[in-house]
Amino acid sequence: MSFTGLLRHRVTIERQVATTDPPTYTELGQPITAPQDVAEWPCLIQPMTAREVSLISQQGAVVADHRLFGPVADLREGDRLEEVGGAERAFEISAINDAGGQAHHLEVEALRVASRDLELPTS
Repeated sequence: MSFTGLLRHRVTIERQVATTDPPTYTELGQPITAPQDVAEWPCLIQPMTAREVSLISQQGAVVADHRLFGPVADLREGDRLEEVGGAERAFEISAINDAGGQAHHLEVEALRVASRDLELPTS
């Protein structure tokens, strides 16, 4: 089976970008940002084992609990990945590695976060 045949998940890459129409700044002079969908990315999402998570978190807080594999793409640390299609999982990228160093595919470490589409119960 080819590498692309293993990529059974799709995520939307969401990036915070500065507002430009009109440019808006905080009282400290920092640009105000808004989420923007950049692209869709085919990938394989795998949860890390408890051992992997504990090894990563020995230096402090847990920074990743899932690993995503996919083709080389414009990904950045801090980007949010929203899974496309029924699962409604969301992840924030904490590290991006060029697996094998040959620009064949990326190995992304990410932390699962609450989806923005999650409906909260009303009282």
